[in-house]
Parts: sequence; structure tokens; C-alpha cells
Amino acid sequence: MFYCDVLFLLQEKEGLPAFPMGKIDQTRMWKVGERVRAARPAGDLGPLHPFTAGVYVALMMAQVLRSCSEHVRTTKC
Repeated sequence: MFYCDVLFLLQEKEGLPAFPMGKIDQTRMWKVGERVRAARPAGDLGPLHPFTAGVYVALMMAQVLRSCSEHVRTTKC
């Protein structure tokens, strides 16, 4: 189903020389995340809300399925 996309990514693995990928692990967000995880006690994941997690996963799956169906309708491999 996604053969064309996978093939395209494999062919373009070098990327565009004019726009190289930067390192994201040096950005402010990643550095703050490292500090937060370092301060957290081992094994403590914080409060987990099953309903919120379920809604999040359901919305992500709906988005993936929608993009898959659009891809199938528009791609002619």
C-alpha cells in the first residue's frame, strides 16, 4: 500500500543538500525534558489518566486511517 512512499524515502535518504537535517537534541525543549526526567524519581511516570490516553490513541488512529485512505485514493503507483 505504501510502496511508493517507502521507495521515495529510500531514494531520497541523502536529503536535499541545501536543507540538511539539524540536530534536534540540542534544542531548548529537549534540554528541559532531560532536566525534568533527571529530577523525576526512578519508575515514577506521574499521574496516568486512562480515559485521556484512550481518547489520544483513538484520535491518532483516526488521523492515520484517514491519511491512509486519502493516500490510496490519490496515489497511482
